[in-house]
Amino acid sequence: IRSIRQDTDRLNSYVRELLDFSQVESGNIRLNLVITPVDELVDYALKALKAQIQEKQLNIDLQYPAEQVLIKADPEKTVWVLTNILVNAIRYSPSDGTIFIKVSKGKDEVVISVKDQGMGIPKEYQKHIFEKFVKVDSDTQRGTGLGLAISREFLQAQNGRIWLESELGAGTTFTIAMSAS
Repeated sequence: IRSIRQDTDRLNSYVRELLDFSQVESGNIRLNLVITPVDELVDYALKALKAQIQEKQLNIDLQYPAEQVLIKADPEKTVWVLTNILVNAIRYSPSDGTIFIKVSKGKDEVVISVKDQGMGIPKEYQKHIFEKFVKVDSDTQRGTGLGLAISREFLQAQNGRIWLESELGAGTTFTIAMSAS
């Protein structure tokens, strides 16, 4: 029963990703932009992944600025992006490792970075990682290769951006930047 449930959950996840991607492909991304506290979005994404974090016995090193940080964003789409990035960080982090999440506020933008302690992404894949159906060759994990492509589109629709820094053997940092409010 557990195996059937896992297969069903995985298939549901694929269908949701394909539906999200069809929304992106059609250019019909509907946004509900509101002023939102960033900590609420990050906390919501972390709560949704609590079981996976506990299963791998991961530590979360979370850094927020002293003052509350607000962004003008679509909360649902932004949490989707954060969740996707965190799922990847969980997937590639070693058990008992740490995922570092840092929120910082600049003059005009808010930056959220998620760093894992995984294997890193080879340079030849880094420039293509945000394209649809791209998966790292050594990736034995399941997935559609759509998550980061959808994330980029969701952020661009909100005038945001996403990038990565990665070094083999030293992990990967995904960073998103969005307009401060």
